[in-house]
Amino acid sequence: MSRRRSALLRMVCLVLIIGACCRMTPVFAASDQEDTTITKWKMKWVGESEEQGSVPSELDPKWFLVSPTDPIPVRPEGVKGAWIQFHVPAVTGQTEVVHFPRVYAMNLEVYLDGHSVLQLTRHSYYTRNSFSVPIALSDSNKTLSMWIEPSPQLHQLGLAKPAKIMSVNENQHNLIRETALDFSISGGLAILGLASIVAGLIQGRQHREIWIYLGVFLLCSSAVMAINTYELYVASTSYYKMVVFDISLLSGLFALLAFYETTLGSGKFNTIRTAKRFQLVYLAIVSPLSVLNLFFESELSKIYYPLSTKILALVMIIHFSLMILNAFFIARKGRMEAIVFSVGFVIFAMVGAGEMIGFSFFKEFDYQPHLWKWGLFLFSVSLMIIVGMKVGENRRQLVKYSHELEMFNTELQRSEKMDIISELAASVAHEVRNPLQVTRGFLQLLDGKYSSPTDTTYVKLALNELDRASGIITDFLTFAKPGAEDVVPLNLANEFEQVENILQPLAHMQGGRLEISIPTDLHVLGNPSKFKQAIVNIVKNSIEAFLEDGLVEISARSNGEYVAISVKDNGEGMELAEISRLGEPYFSNKSKGTGLGLMVTFRIIEAMKGTIQFKSQKGKGTEAIIRLPVAPKLASVPE
Repeated sequence: MSRRRSALLRMVCLVLIIGACCRMTPVFAASDQEDTTITKWKMKWVGESEEQGSVPSELDPKWFLVSPTDPIPVRPEGVKGAWIQFHVPAVTGQTEVVHFPRVYAMNLEVYLDGHSVLQLTRHSYYTRNSFSVPIALSDSNKTLSMWIEPSPQLHQLGLAKPAKIMSVNENQHNLIRETALDFSISGGLAILGLASIVAGLIQGRQHREIWIYLGVFLLCSSAVMAINTYELYVASTSYYKMVVFDISLLSGLFALLAFYETTLGSGKFNTIRTAKRFQLVYLAIVSPLSVLNLFFESELSKIYYPLSTKILALVMIIHFSLMILNAFFIARKGRMEAIVFSVGFVIFAMVGAGEMIGFSFFKEFDYQPHLWKWGLFLFSVSLMIIVGMKVGENRRQLVKYSHELEMFNTELQRSEKMDIISELAASVAHEVRNPLQVTRGFLQLLDGKYSSPTDTTYVKLALNELDRASGIITDFLTFAKPGAEDVVPLNLANEFEQVENILQPLAHMQGGRLEISIPTDLHVLGNPSKFKQAIVNIVKNSIEAFLEDGLVEISARSNGEYVAISVKDNGEGMELAEISRLGEPYFSNKSKGTGLGLMVTFRIIEAMKGTIQFKSQKGKGTEAIIRLPVAPKLASVPE
């Protein structure tokens, strides 16, 4: 959990740094020419039955004054257009411009002293215009008149912001300031999108969809952001870019839903999958209409306009809500991807949905969407972080699976070895044991007939070695048939008391001691002699590993299902490579050891349906942990 929190903290810091960098805009030196703002202008409505005619006289009684503090004029019923007129202030430079920051109109034409100097014919969607009219020193105090025609969807008509007289350099600086950052971010997203798609094409099937959906979303986001820059959205009169905008917006939303489903799931009650399918159908309907509207605008405008604005805004709000609710639900379970998605999505969804509502339903407030760009950028960053986390998680899973595969392979090899040894032990032990017993019997008979001390010593040595060989064969038989014939509930406290009586003298001889702490209510199923044999083998190994002031601590505890027995010493310890070989035949750290004792111990514990695990550190000791199933409760348990 601490690693997840650290990753989240790094992600938040990265987002904050990127957001701070995004807020930095180019700073240009101030122009020597101060801006001159037009503080008053005149307007005149032209009815549908009237002729537009030439520029009206300044003495026409229908003129009325408008100032920047007045609300944007709302065109009356039956009005087909309007005239705007004011005098150009004194021009101080050789070349300047009259800059109109925002004019509400569909088509317009600008005149200087009755001569046309600029004409803009736009599509019905382009209702907010921004442009500049060049003027020279000779244009001082001339009359500037503007004819404007309304959009069918817009009630406002006129200047939303007053015109300004500024130098050409300042006008260019304003243009760069308003477009440079947008194009930079848009270009960056486009490059990342293309890189993601290329990465997806060369990825395996598991990661391909994630990378491709991310790439499509980034490319669509780049197109939407580029089209909504100052230069393209306000200065261009082409409708083709609106087709690209609508299709990019719809495709980006579909890619986002698909990305969400691939990384975080299909949502509760499959809501995300349903939303993705709906968006695909919606995209298939609106995209052809967007293209057809290029050629049949008058026939399709009434259908296409609400379908691509108000209905689309409602669809986006619903999809955003579904994704953020499901992300919160998943984040509550602690999934880091959902937390990152939620952080980025809250910023984007709330800002995006709010600005879409303002743009589509509250145009009378003259709201210009712009904050969504920052939300979109930060959200794109969060999606890239999610992909990075997903790739990192898959790498960790791959490493984990590799370790597990290695462990399974080692266990399989060990199991195969044990099976072979078991078969050999079962087939050979009985055949070898009988000749050994016969040989031992005759040696005992001969022992009393020798009078020479040397001969007697040789006979006793032979008997000891035969007993040792018989013990090894007994271990082989125990390994071959570890299953306990007489399985009874064993009281661990009683069993370890007997083990203590057997091994405490050996511990004292080695300069150490045993400390046993076993609760009296712990019981397991097993054969008493086999169980004691396994425990004696483990404790005896601990005693033989004593250095100075040796100590073997034996304890046990239960969790209701298993009893965990711990045998811990402070002996010489083992390396990791040595621990991995414990239980193998003929592997032993003792000079005369055969390794059969631990091999038999493993088989006995395995026959009791338990497990044994060793933990050790060189020079600090070893701990053996035995886990055995708890014996079922009986009416009476023999003590």
